Amino acid sequence: MSRTLLSQQSKFRPLIKSFFFSAWLPITVLMLSIIRFGVDGWLETDHLLSRLKHLVQLFLLTWPCGLPLTIALQKTYRRRKGTAYVMGAILIPISAIFVTAGGLLGPIGIVGYAIVASLPAWLILSIICIIDQYRRQKMEPSDF
Repeated sequence: MSRTLLSQQSKFRPLIKSFFFSAWLPITVLMLSIIRFGVDGWLETDHLLSRLKHLVQLFLLTWPCGLPLTIALQKTYRRRKGTAYVMGAILIPISAIFVTAGGLLGPIGIVGYAIVASLPAWLILSIICIIDQYRRQKMEPSDF
């Protein structure tokens, strides 16, 4: 009984870890908003309840949108750590800007822009996988 429960937990652990790591997107979008509108705009007490409601909506919507890029970076990190760092340094700010701009189009725009911004990471990961596969085939002796 405990083995079954333990194996189920280990199946979900990478997904939970990825979901936790994808919090970079709402935090970055919030930071962009603070940079754009200033801290005073967020701290005014006139519309504090409205701002808190929008903040909760921001987190609920953008947190899962960070998953595609987060998973691509995690998979790349397992193969090439330096490449993952460079990809993250370039694509995370781009994704945050895309998602912020997508917010003008509503929830569908946010999701669409987040997926589009993660495509370069998936493309690079695919190229890395192809190169690794080619190297493995080249190193193995042929069975002719």
